[in-house]
Amino acid sequence: MDFGGVQTRIEDDCQGLKMKVRKKLKLKSYVNRYFRYLQKISERYYVMKKTLTEILNAGGRDLLARAWDKTEAAEDYAPLPGDLYNVEIVSGELTNARSGKPCYRITFKVVAGEYAGRQIWHNLWLT
Repeated sequence: MDFGGVQTRIEDDCQGLKMKVRKKLKLKSYVNRYFRYLQKISERYYVMKKTLTEILNAGGRDLLARAWDKTEAAEDYAPLPGDLYNVEIVSGELTNARSGKPCYRITFKVVAGEYAGRQIWHNLWLT
């Protein structure tokens, strides 16, 4: 019996529901594959990543020293020459070193002269 197209609508609804379920399962499959891919990449990166101590102990100390000696500071970021400057305090924050020693970090900005706009940082160790 048809009951005025009710069975047809139910079959259409079931078919639509089956399609939605398939799409969700397919999406879930894609998400799971992508997640596994990201895990592999992160594991590979973690394996390749070495600490500075590991690099230095593996003979990288000389290579690093030579690169350091050859490298010159960029003109814009070269240290300011020793002199007196008109500065303003831009910020200050209380922090701790990894050892737990308290420190107050101050950021200054040169307001006049040839180096106007440059910043200077200073750490005050509170011991």
